[in-house]
Amino acid sequence: MFSLANTSVFAVWRYSASGATPQYAWRAGADSSGQPFYLCRAHYQGSLTPGNIRPGFGGCHISYDGDEKNINHYQVFLLTHSSYGYWQWVKYNLPAHSWRVGDDTNGQPLYVCRARYADGLVIGKTWRGLNACYIPYGGREVSVRDYQVFLLR
Repeated sequence: MFSLANTSVFAVWRYSASGATPQYAWRAGADSSGQPFYLCRAHYQGSLTPGNIRPGFGGCHISYDGDEKNINHYQVFLLTHSSYGYWQWVKYNLPAHSWRVGDDTNGQPLYVCRARYADGLVIGKTWRGLNACYIPYGGREVSVRDYQVFLLR
């Protein structure tokens, strides 16, 4: 367990595989039919990249180098308390308290984001200076300029 921000709120990442979603997984989005997307992250090509998982996916879906990747071994974020942060729409600059959940292959911090796309709210990744949320969708990595990031209180 680790502390988020400077609070006594605790959260945990749980290792999982083969599409399993543990109890208390954090619902952070939904597909076009309303099925929940849960926040996951996976190691791929030297990165730790945030993505999404839902029933039927078979793994954590991340965006990487223009493609959507389905990673069989991953971590799912479990929500143990709901008041440690909030989603905020972003236009140009990533706010100071954005939630870092991974690292790119070059060590660049990756932050969780989500964007409206194809009638869903899809979880993805962003980094400082990108000004977009990269989401995994339809077998590819999609760049969305109007997006939200999760800010820690």
